[in-house]
Order: sequence, then structure tokens, then C-alpha cells
Amino acid sequence: MPKKLIDTFYQSPQDMIDLLPIPAVMIHHRYLILYVNKRFADLHGSTIEQMQGRHLSSFSESAGQVVKEYFAAYNNGEQLSSQEIYVYGIYFQILIFPIYNKNNQLEALFFLQWNISKSKRLQQMFNQNNKRYKAQLQFDQLTGIANDYALEEYFSILKKQVIYPEVSILLIDIDHFSEFNKEHGFIKSNVALHNIAQTLKQELRAEKDFLAKLNSDRFIALFPAVSHFTALTIAERFRNSVYQLDLRHEAGIHHHLTVSIILHSLPISQLPCINHLIHKLSDQLRRNKKNGRNHSTLYFEEVVETLSD
Repeated sequence: MPKKLIDTFYQSPQDMIDLLPIPAVMIHHRYLILYVNKRFADLHGSTIEQMQGRHLSSFSESAGQVVKEYFAAYNNGEQLSSQEIYVYGIYFQILIFPIYNKNNQLEALFFLQWNISKSKRLQQMFNQNNKRYKAQLQFDQLTGIANDYALEEYFSILKKQVIYPEVSILLIDIDHFSEFNKEHGFIKSNVALHNIAQTLKQELRAEKDFLAKLNSDRFIALFPAVSHFTALTIAERFRNSVYQLDLRHEAGIHHHLTVSIILHSLPISQLPCINHLIHKLSDQLRRNKKNGRNHSTLYFEEVVETLSD
């Protein structure tokens, strides 16, 4: 195998490679190893003499395949100055330098690589912990469902998507919950909140449906691509399921803890910000409750029609 001096260098390539403190190799466009330092040879359990003049795939099939892909990329006009590879259970950062002959044809590729396994695994650990921490931030510990932080993210994604043309939103308010808290105490109130949340969650039918806890006694549910007529059926199912929990409450209707629900359906393109939407629904629901609780109602800008007993 000829070892001609590449014009890019002004000294012996082997002398230069030997001085490098990290693994280095120069590979001919026919995939033969031209020059290699001891650190690179040690990585492959070989010696400089054994590696020179042979294909890299003779020592590592995966590394040899990667090199072929790099040559193909450069021949197609792509630039791959920096890459990451995983060989022998080790993550490497690679710098790639193309070497051209006098005719401006790709003659060889020069590779510098260093072990980044420690930083890579630290990054992976950080990403996993960050993902776990983010999930915890979006999770209401008391009820076991999403919280308002998760709601904001879901709402933001919902507004940007183009698959579903409309969405139905249910605001669910527990009737006389402050009185229930005084009557039964903090612990039983928390148990009641958890049971109600889980009951509502079980009524969800599709993966795209979303339920979140807002404050101490309110929940919100969003149903993309669900008409207000279908959503009304869901609201009534919510209301009846909570009633059937048989949570005793002296101040409640029929001595039960109940919920009042307001429903709003609109095109996703017309969705306001989530806080404004909740404020509008809360304000209307508060007025509706003066006409009775344990109801499901439709929201309109001017008129709200009572639809249940």
C-alpha cells in the first residue's frame, strides 16, 4: 500500500498522529487504514503495525460501516465535521477532516476521537431525571390526575394542532365543598377529592381526552373532536357517577356530595387563553348555581340553558 505524503500536511502524517493525545486514524477512500496512532490501535486491541494497510472493518464491523457511510456522505457533498458514535460500549465524539489530492478529489478522511461516555451518561441521567421531575410537576399528588401545569402544556399543544376542528370543555365544580370540609374534616375531604377525581378519570373514553384538577374543588376536562351534544352526555355521566359515590353530606342535595358542570364547545381556532376561558366558565357557573346545583348546563355568551334536573 503506498504511503504518499498528503499535501495537507507539512510533516510525516505518522509523526503527527503519534503526537496526538487522543485516538486518531487516517483512512484511504478505499477504506484502508493509512496511518493510526497507538491509542487508536489499543482501542481495537491491536497494534499500529497490525492495523496499517487493513480495512477498519477487520477490527470492528460497526466502525467500518460507519466509515463507509462517512465517505458516501462526503462524496454526496455533505459535511460531517463532528459526529458521535457508539463502539465497544463507549461513546465517542469524532472530528472528521477530509483530505483532498491535487485534483481536488477526496483521498482520505482523518478522524480524531475522544471518549465522551462519562459526560454522555451524565447527560442521559440528567434527561431521565428531568423527564421524571417534569412528570411529577404535572401530577397532582392528592388526586392522582394532571394539574394546572399540565393543563397549560396540553392546551398549548391543542391550539397548535390541526387534526381536531373543535373541542368541548367541561368545568366541574364540587357543590358545597367548603361545608363538606367543615363537616367531615381535612382527611375525609381529601379522600373525597381523590375518589371524585378517579371516578371522573374512569369516564374518559379516548387517549386524547384530558382531565385536570384546578383548585381545591374544581376540575376541567377537554374533549377534542367531541360535539357539545356528545359532551353533554359525558357531563351527565360525570354528574351521575359522582352522585353514585354516595359521599354523605348533610348540606348537599339529597344529603349527597354532588357536582355542577358547565359545558362549552367551540372551534379550536377560536380558543382564548386558558385562564380567560376558565374565568368565563367559572363566572357563568357561579351564576347558574343560584338556580340550583347538581346540574349540567351549556355555556353561551348571553344565554345559559339548564338541561338536567
